[in-house]
Amino acid sequence: MNNCLITKFLNKKFKGLNAFRYVDQDVSITYADTLARCEQYHYALRKMGVSKGDYVVLSVSYEHDWFAGIVALASLGAIVVPLNNGITKFELGRLSKKIPIRYCISSFDFISKNHQSLIQTNDLEGILSIDERIEDEVSAPLLPFLNYLNQWEGKREKIKLPKPNQIISCHFTYKGFGVPLGVHHTYDDFCESVKSCQPIFNFKVGHRLLTLLPCYPVFGLVTNLLYPLAYGCELIIQDKRVSNILKAIENYQIDHVNIVPALAEKMIFEGMRARRNFDYSKMCFVSGGSHLSSELYDRFKHAFNIAPVQGYGLTETLPVLTNTPDSNVKGVLGKVMRPGVNVRVLDKHGNDVPTGKAGEICIKGQGVIKEYVGGEQYRDFLFRNGWLRTGDLGTIDSDENIIFLGRRLPFTKILANMVDFREIEDLVREVVGVKTSKSYIVVDRGRKKIFLSLFVSRDFHSNKDEILSLCKERLSPYKVPSVVKIFKSSYRESI
Repeated sequence: MNNCLITKFLNKKFKGLNAFRYVDQDVSITYADTLARCEQYHYALRKMGVSKGDYVVLSVSYEHDWFAGIVALASLGAIVVPLNNGITKFELGRLSKKIPIRYCISSFDFISKNHQSLIQTNDLEGILSIDERIEDEVSAPLLPFLNYLNQWEGKREKIKLPKPNQIISCHFTYKGFGVPLGVHHTYDDFCESVKSCQPIFNFKVGHRLLTLLPCYPVFGLVTNLLYPLAYGCELIIQDKRVSNILKAIENYQIDHVNIVPALAEKMIFEGMRARRNFDYSKMCFVSGGSHLSSELYDRFKHAFNIAPVQGYGLTETLPVLTNTPDSNVKGVLGKVMRPGVNVRVLDKHGNDVPTGKAGEICIKGQGVIKEYVGGEQYRDFLFRNGWLRTGDLGTIDSDENIIFLGRRLPFTKILANMVDFREIEDLVREVVGVKTSKSYIVVDRGRKKIFLSLFVSRDFHSNKDEILSLCKERLSPYKVPSVVKIFKSSYRESI
């Protein structure tokens, strides 16, 4: 296959080039080193017994481990389930009810934290730790494979090319129903998505990308990992929480940065505090994961003399819309970037809305899912005549650009992560005395914060700290409310 990601990555011309450079650790990893890491994973997973169709949780911290794990699992015919390191035992337990998790690959800390949830997964056959250390509390018989990575000893492993229609990933998303929904994508879906990026952004061998986004959401996975490595680029990686983004751009002569709105705000703030001697106008900044407002677009353009390129996609679709560096229109999501994909804006009856009128953005075609894993009861809400109903509201302008207007369903995105308001509300309703609850987003200095209002009866005896503790115990950090408001009943309830 000409578009095969693995074939492109194995290009002999890339062998001696840097694939990853970790700024904070001052460590560089070449394409040859990355291939060796893929083979090391392949050896360990094959020896564990991972085979075609197995669901395998992958939760790692470093980009080269993400890539090696995905390539090795795809080569074996397994299905990677990418999870963030902050997932809680409660959330992991809910996912295991949707799919039969056979194996888990992660750090010792993740394994230790989620050990009890993992062993309660009836289908689990083994766990692979990417760390060398092993401690007694999480040892055999569940974990007989912990040392397999260390037993590799440089043995060559043949990386097989997946078949185009082979399912290689199962991401989980939320659509406002309070439950996780699984999304399958094939190897060909990712290959076609990467292929569609190249005519727009034209990556060249040695091109440098500053990597700030996590790899488990599809935006980061496609644009920050799979696409650049298919074209011989170098990923410059640093921790966005503590590092200076602009300093890294200048020090490493960065060509391209993928951002989300919160990172755009951070860059603007940094730019106000530091002198800049770098010409940012020659770079490309692509914004995705969440909608980029016209106001933030203007501020970014004023600060760096270049406008960010807005794109659009879903876990269910991979990237499908984008502006281009040569045709970048403020306030729009752009036009279809992938052949075989159709996007329409439909009214509640499934008819196209006139230009300038509001409707729901619906998508159909190659790489767009036709069903959710574990979401059969919601099918009528999420599909219509084969079209995926995104839950996003929009309109089409006279130039056929799609414009984002808001959401039909109660969910949002924070730092490219899905946040389902109903999941939060259902959780706190378990507390005695909570009658109803309402969560919503407040934008403070460009950052989204979750506010939670509780309406409680007289038998409510908890407080804000206890509510927050419950949320922190059950929910990933980005889902935890920043503010909790409690409204008590002012009347005596009838007996």
